[in-house]
Amino acid sequence: AELAEFIRRRSDYRTLERTLASWRNEPVERRFERIASQLTALSARLGKGEVRVVAEAHRLRLPAERWADFWASFAHVVRNAVDHGLEAPEVRKAAGKPVEGHVTLRMEITGDALCFTFADDGAGIPWPRVEERARALGLPVATAEDLVAALFSDGFSTSSRVSSTSGRGVGLAAVRAATTALGGTVHVESKAGQGTAFRFRFPASTMAPLTDESGAPGWSFRTSAPPPAA
Repeated sequence: AELAEFIRRRSDYRTLERTLASWRNEPVERRFERIASQLTALSARLGKGEVRVVAEAHRLRLPAERWADFWASFAHVVRNAVDHGLEAPEVRKAAGKPVEGHVTLRMEITGDALCFTFADDGAGIPWPRVEERARALGLPVATAEDLVAALFSDGFSTSSRVSSTSGRGVGLAAVRAATTALGGTVHVESKAGQGTAFRFRFPASTMAPLTDESGAPGWSFRTSAPPPAA
């Protein structure tokens, strides 16, 4: 349907070529569906109740091989959000929140960058605890940026116990490494009682596979064709 719409509009050859090339890549929507399944299953296992997941993939596609390490490491962000972020239903109710947790997944093109946001409406990051642990490890704590950097340091964890989901201090460090390998950056915003947002920003070139069959770069991008009518 997408290709037929481009032909109807008499789109230029390059647009058609890029559209066809993008179909070799994995739909971000499919990846978001897997993350949503992980969130709901883990939340149920940890007694955090139901989770409402809102996903906005904007019909983007990414080369699966190139992004494999990032998606594998991103499981740590998912675990942290459920284990440390989302509260139990009775705690949320007492705080005046909806009983079910809320998580947003969004990937979009902004200017010349690919932006990915993962946000929850949980308890937020305990920054005093982060500062305490950072001091104990000899890490800088003078600014808010220092505390965010501490979160992504090797061996850093605010948990006093090691479980199957947290406490080892390797999760966010792995996420940072995978993000950097793609030429990206990650920023964290968090407020007590309101939730946490991880915002990743990647160069547009990460939407392209390393090479196509001919050895030349290929591209995947958001198309402008509307979805087929119901």
